[in-house]
Amino acid sequence: MLAQTALAPCWTHARVVGIVQQSDVVWAHDLLSLSNPQKGKCVLLHESKRSLTRLADLWSRARAFARSRQELLLLLALFTSTRLSLLVVSRPQGYLLDMSDYDFYLEFGRLADEGLYPMLHYWTEYPPVIPWLAVAAYKLIAALPTLNGSPIFWFRLAMGTLLLAFDVGNLLLMYGLGRRLHGPSQGLRTAWSYALLFAPLHVWLAWSDTVPLFFLLLSLYWLTTGSLGRAAIVAGLGFMVKIFPLLTLPALLKAERDNRRRLGLMTLSVLASLVVATPFLWSAPQFLLASFRSMVSRSPWETPWAIMEGYYGYGQVAPIQDRTDPTTATFLAYPTHLPWPAITVVFALLYLLLWTRRFDARHGRMAVAFTGLTVNLFLLYSKGYSPQFLIYAVPFALLLLPPLRAVAYLATLTAINLLEYPAYIVLFEGQRWILANLVFMRAAILLLISWEYATILGLMPSMERARQAAAVVAVVAFALWAANALPSAGQEWTRTSLDKHPDAQTIDYLRANAGEEAVVVFSDQWLYREMYPFLHEYTTLVLLSPPLDPRTASSGGGLDATATKVARPTPQVDQLSGRYREVFGVWHVEDIHGRKLEQLLASQGQLTVAKRVGDLTVSRWTTAP
Repeated sequence: MLAQTALAPCWTHARVVGIVQQSDVVWAHDLLSLSNPQKGKCVLLHESKRSLTRLADLWSRARAFARSRQELLLLLALFTSTRLSLLVVSRPQGYLLDMSDYDFYLEFGRLADEGLYPMLHYWTEYPPVIPWLAVAAYKLIAALPTLNGSPIFWFRLAMGTLLLAFDVGNLLLMYGLGRRLHGPSQGLRTAWSYALLFAPLHVWLAWSDTVPLFFLLLSLYWLTTGSLGRAAIVAGLGFMVKIFPLLTLPALLKAERDNRRRLGLMTLSVLASLVVATPFLWSAPQFLLASFRSMVSRSPWETPWAIMEGYYGYGQVAPIQDRTDPTTATFLAYPTHLPWPAITVVFALLYLLLWTRRFDARHGRMAVAFTGLTVNLFLLYSKGYSPQFLIYAVPFALLLLPPLRAVAYLATLTAINLLEYPAYIVLFEGQRWILANLVFMRAAILLLISWEYATILGLMPSMERARQAAAVVAVVAFALWAANALPSAGQEWTRTSLDKHPDAQTIDYLRANAGEEAVVVFSDQWLYREMYPFLHEYTTLVLLSPPLDPRTASSGGGLDATATKVARPTPQVDQLSGRYREVFGVWHVEDIHGRKLEQLLASQGQLTVAKRVGDLTVSRWTTAP
């Protein structure tokens, strides 16, 4: 009533009641009290009524949104806090490989210390946005002391936080797309599924592909709302991050039936890309052009094409220190022999055939399905595949497939991803059949998912039961393959690990001489654990700690380094000497426990061999009858 009394002289009673009844703007009277009384309250009120109305409307909408989206806000809070916590305490590839592309992004920042900046002084395998985002993250942590001599910890925090902003956007866009396609409850379930899947989390922790995914999803969202111009602009901007956001453009052109407007959409995308590219084209065009030349000229890697070429490694480009020379952009890991012009023509004709089929891309579900089909076909056509590319298949499966089928496919693809990297790189690199199987299984699953999208578009008969059976067969086939292949691969890894083991000579000697009637005794638990995997199938291994003579033990029960006497032979040594014909002792030269065990063995048998291999002592004893 107080606010109403103050406002009444200046506004009509109806207008006043309309605003004052919004309880969120009762602070209007407080604002009036701050005005200059000499100028009059009406002057201030007439000048600010429009802004007050807008602020009140925004505040009212924000509160209404918060009340109606409580579960979404809860998900956002959990999503953000969990990811930030993992950024602090996690290792990007677990204990297999403590490194990620963040280490490579750090190099962009270090070059900036020398006055060298991406696309101005050297080329990169990425368009400009990601390298410059890395430079910005590096500048943010420049004033912080390094941790353990390296800035990588602080850099990961800064870069990861910047990328998290885009991943939060991805979560919101997944919610928005799910809501538009299937309704509010499905939108929330889609967002929860994205938040709980491992693949998006893994990609964010190790790579930067959450950024191009954001532009892809944003362009797709505008497409489903009918805002084709906005979608085209976002696709063009996203192209300056990575090529994937541009894959929404075919669906945009399909949704627009007028050829002149189609030309306008393509023009908008080109202009949006030029907004980002023009400063680099003006300053040093050779480096930006070299970056795009590198993308199309690289040798195939981790794809069926690479397997056909006989290449089983990962993607390679010229070292960063050589990239001040634009000609190094055509660096090849190996010469390719496949007819790429013919392969490109075949895929282009196939895609043109699909694009010209009759379906309504203005319908949201159709637009999403066609874009998902485009992404899958691009992944199948692409020369190279990197583990982070899986994130581009995730949104479409969650949005279009039945939930259980989507999770089954994505979980299987995630398992293939992890076996391919880092497991294959670290454990199975010499076993090429592992990578070949994984690559072709991934391609087969992408084809099955493409079949799902083609069915949605009406390009193929529904065959729902056949598609369900195909998903079950794919998942079960992979599980059976893994159950059979991984133990075999593990045995081969154990064998190859022996070749690199520092104590390989000692292990070979024990394998050749210590059989079923012998026992190998260790005094050091670490040494016992290191050799056990290589010897347990050949002989018996025992870990012993000799008891001390009470007269020479320290008061704390520990070992007195000056002690030379030992107690009488222990029951364990008695049993070993009575059961086995030969006893081998293995310990470090300076190991006091080992010397005392040697004294115990001397009282039970006869020394036949004593040799030193590196810093190890190996003794061989024949026990008394």
